[in-house]
Amino acid sequence: IYGRSDATLNPGGVRLGTAEIYSEVEKFKEIKESIVVGQSWDNDIRIILFVILNNKYELNEELKLKMKKQIRFNASPRHVPSKIIQVSDIPRTKNNKIVELAVKNIIEGNQIKNKEALANPKILDEFKNIKIRSEQRCRFNFVIDLDNNTFNAFANGEIMVFSLRMAKWLI
Repeated sequence: IYGRSDATLNPGGVRLGTAEIYSEVEKFKEIKESIVVGQSWDNDIRIILFVILNNKYELNEELKLKMKKQIRFNASPRHVPSKIIQVSDIPRTKNNKIVELAVKNIIEGNQIKNKEALANPKILDEFKNIKIRSEQRCRFNFVIDLDNNTFNAFANGEIMVFSLRMAKWLI
């Protein structure tokens, strides 16, 4: 049982719950807590995952790739976040419930209603100041998994998985 989530994402017109994403992210020892929202982007919805890291860990491309790969494998390719961004805290109600809608509204530039219901409203300023945009350059990172005869290409937040047989055609 993964718990209840009232948030529904709709990337590409397909309804997804956030619980499947949370259940995969919480398996990582590096991640203390996370919040996932859908952001209106380019006439669609893209998934943004915000994470708080445990001490002594950093959010690097390798960790992002591992999380995306695990979400893709255990949930679905549609559940994979477009962006994974580190934050220092997550907005909560006074009853300690995570407030996904406030984050969605703030990153889309919308007004936040019921700020007085939040236990930590100042954290919204951190989300407001995050620049969530597409990169201008295309940068590739590769991970080769010889045990599974696959390699993964990671470019601009997207993960592509190829079989090694397919790679012969690309070289």
